[in-house]
Amino acid sequence: MRIDCSADMDHCSTANNSQHSASASTNSQEHSISGNVDYQRLGISRMRNPNISTEILGDLKCLHGPKDENGKRDLQQGAMTGRPYALATLDGTIMLVQDEVILWAIAVDHQIFALTKLDVTGNGADDIVACSWDGQTYILDQEKNSVRFNLNEAVQAFESGYYNVSLDKPNETCLVYVTFKNKIIIFYDIPIKDLNCKKFEPNFDKLVEILIRKGDTREEAKEKIRNMDKKTKKELVEYLLYYVKP
Repeated sequence: MRIDCSADMDHCSTANNSQHSASASTNSQEHSISGNVDYQRLGISRMRNPNISTEILGDLKCLHGPKDENGKRDLQQGAMTGRPYALATLDGTIMLVQDEVILWAIAVDHQIFALTKLDVTGNGADDIVACSWDGQTYILDQEKNSVRFNLNEAVQAFESGYYNVSLDKPNETCLVYVTFKNKIIIFYDIPIKDLNCKKFEPNFDKLVEILIRKGDTREEAKEKIRNMDKKTKKELVEYLLYYVKP
């Protein structure tokens, strides 16, 4: 539901009331507020349940203009559009809307109760930060790229913003949690520069050097890497990224 209101000020003067006082006069101002209510039907059927609470976050700063085939943005076209706003429901729907059009929507398996905005990546556009009761935190940019972080604790309040942890340091990106165990947890200086997913490919030459140090010849090492099956490659990536031993 969208409400548009406009206030008009009418100046009214009250004439002298001869029945009470011949010399007394009063001036009053009467404010009349006119407006209209525009009901917008939600575009997703699961969001029309009146028992599901909804969080709305508006006035998101964005990089104006859609991208062309060369990756550049049309600033003139973008300036003519309104700023987008985000919605999140308790049953796990997060969506982005602009100019009455749903740009995208995702469904998660957690109850979203808090919705904030923060330029996490530092590119000048607001990212969407949503938190669920069980501590799952979702950071999404306006192009639907996302990362998820699990606090592993139940949360009763959440906020994000720019705060400083020391008086002699500038403000930094922060995520603030208040848990049901009477703890306040702050994550600051969040090191996320890009939300785009990129495929991780280990450096071929470095892998060869590792196998050579284990006793293989250079040709044997190259042959092992080229003939590596999917399971072994997956275990190798997990080991290099997270130090998970197979």
